[in-house]
Amino acid sequence: MLPDTIGVRSHYSPMPAARPRIRVGPLSLGFAIVAGCLSFNAVLSLLNANLFGVTRAHVVGAEVVLVGMALGTSLLFWRREMGPWLGLLWFVCVLGLCLGVFRQSFDPKLLRDVILIPTFVMLGIAVASQLRDFKILVRFVAGLQVLVVAVMLLEAVAPAAFADVLGVQSYYVNTRDFTEENFWNEDSDLFVSATRPGDRFWFNGIDVHRLSSIFLEPVSLGNWAILITIFAAAFFGRMRWGMRLFFGVSIFAVLVGSDGRLATVTCALIAATSWAYAYLPRYFHVLYLPMVLAGTFLVVHLFGFEPGADNFAGRMAHTVALFSDFSLLAYLGLDDALRGPAADSGIAYLMLTQSAIGLMVIWIWISLAAPGQSAPSRTYVHGLLLYLALTMMVSYSLFSIKTAAFAWFLVGVCFFIEIRSQLRPLEERAKLITR
Repeated sequence: MLPDTIGVRSHYSPMPAARPRIRVGPLSLGFAIVAGCLSFNAVLSLLNANLFGVTRAHVVGAEVVLVGMALGTSLLFWRREMGPWLGLLWFVCVLGLCLGVFRQSFDPKLLRDVILIPTFVMLGIAVASQLRDFKILVRFVAGLQVLVVAVMLLEAVAPAAFADVLGVQSYYVNTRDFTEENFWNEDSDLFVSATRPGDRFWFNGIDVHRLSSIFLEPVSLGNWAILITIFAAAFFGRMRWGMRLFFGVSIFAVLVGSDGRLATVTCALIAATSWAYAYLPRYFHVLYLPMVLAGTFLVVHLFGFEPGADNFAGRMAHTVALFSDFSLLAYLGLDDALRGPAADSGIAYLMLTQSAIGLMVIWIWISLAAPGQSAPSRTYVHGLLLYLALTMMVSYSLFSIKTAAFAWFLVGVCFFIEIRSQLRPLEERAKLITR
């Protein structure tokens, strides 16, 4: 007989409950990396103003860590859909090394400018592979927008406190090629372009400088408004009305705050034409860059624009003037003499640093490898490449990791979402066959 154990305490204590494991997957890692790219300059500026002096080495180190984490996460959670983008990464690395050999010098920044593209596209694919609900992505982007708008409003309400806490001017003097003389406005401790010698583009009567938010300078804030506009246009049909209203109002607020001329025109153009992208041929966006470049040359010559003025006309004329000064070595990416003046012309800068052949290969590769079958993917890619083509005529700010990481990350998300939507009918058909 079995002994009666009722009321008898067992000699064996129960097994302790297993502690839940905290899993860190590509979804949380990817979101953290993209958020870090947006905000790390603000964090370093805060440290520089309040704890210790930050140098260029700290900025470079932060970017190396973020890009390394993005690449490591992509390779750790490898998907075969990343293949074309890994090929682009291999191409730009080989191109950079070859150009470095012929130049007899190697500048890591020139390689960093272009490896952001495939690295963050692959990160987007890794994240999207774990994205079970599209609402998670919308909430993440909305959260970033809330952060940007909140800091922007704080800057607008208390600009002196914003400048003191972050020490924007000191940060850029310590970490970039700026001197105190570059900050022409002695009444402002903000970034050099936070105030213009002329009037505001938006609401000239209000007494508010050009806001910067967590980006610390207004150009990137304007670029952010463009990217959020593209995102909202691409996924408008998948959002609820409350989220649509939030993005519409917040985008307008950011445009007014940044006082961006190019940002305003680009946002208006994308919002007005996004409906038409579904009717264009699949790879029509490959023509955006040559069409915009040809249009820039035509407009400058027809209207006789002259370089020098800090406006659309002056910037476009500056780009045309740079190309007129190009030598054969410049087209081959072997002439550094014009690299400084090319800071106001993204296409000239990219050609000088990557060569004309490299520029064409990178542009065509992106255009052909990017997703474009589904309506959201097609809208996002068309909007992004149109933004890049327009921006490259007047600026090279598109290479800033603060906004470039987010832009290319979303390309990867669109890429994988599109592939998965194509595979879903095949999976459902397979289930019916096996029943």
